[in-house]
Amino acid sequence: MPRGLSDYDSARIQGRLWTPEVVPLKLWLDASDPATVVADSNGVNTWKDKTGLLSDFTQATNANKPTLVRHAASGGLQAISFDGTNDFLESSTGITSGTFSGTLTLVYAATRTNASQVATLFNERIAADYKAFEWSNGPNYIGWGGERITAYSNDDQPMNFHGATTYNRFTNTGAVVTQTYEGPTKKDSAWLNGSSFTSSISIYDASKVPSIAGTAGSRVGGSNITQARPVGFWPGSICEILAITDTLTVRLRVLTEGYLAWKWGYRLAADHPFANRPPLIGD
Repeated sequence: MPRGLSDYDSARIQGRLWTPEVVPLKLWLDASDPATVVADSNGVNTWKDKTGLLSDFTQATNANKPTLVRHAASGGLQAISFDGTNDFLESSTGITSGTFSGTLTLVYAATRTNASQVATLFNERIAADYKAFEWSNGPNYIGWGGERITAYSNDDQPMNFHGATTYNRFTNTGAVVTQTYEGPTKKDSAWLNGSSFTSSISIYDASKVPSIAGTAGSRVGGSNITQARPVGFWPGSICEILAITDTLTVRLRVLTEGYLAWKWGYRLAADHPFANRPPLIGD
């Protein structure tokens, strides 16, 4: 499903293409939008949230700045590349505020270039607690870290997604990934290129997943945990991130997956509603 198919470009040019502008998003980072990315010769200084709800994601230290690249699968759209060592962008505010026990979903398009390291795409910092969307231990392990960490203890185990070796499609080639955490039921769900692997999820100890109380900020491309059991930095490009705190309906999930896949040139599962055409207004 390469970018450049006539039905995609026709829908985009004619204004028939469905986009997340109609969704009540809590975060929207779009690397292809030049109005939201500020960079210089040292790298990316600022990535603005298109919803306006979070403060800008910034990086003032040159050594920690990600860089702008052209995303080949999309036909050359601008993306942001993180080195997997120390690159990250940080916001002083987070998606959640106060005491949050609802549903949080991230839908994102990204490419991971190193399959062996722990890799954090997005991280919410809440004092000594954190919430992170991460890939660990190679391409076969994807997780939402809901772990309690203090300077003295890291006994509580995180909630993690375990699955099949097909996850290696995410390495190098990239993918659209949907990850959801439901606070009231402590249930996790995940989809890779629109294909569910929720049945492969294992929960170590749901009782120890913390609620969010007093968000201290968010980070893209790296962990902001420096104590025991850090979750690492992202090795590869991040194209776009959408965050939703409303209930994730099937319709909303497939629309956002279709939007990201057709925009960034990633192939959805064969049985996905938008495997063969982009989502249109009215779908």
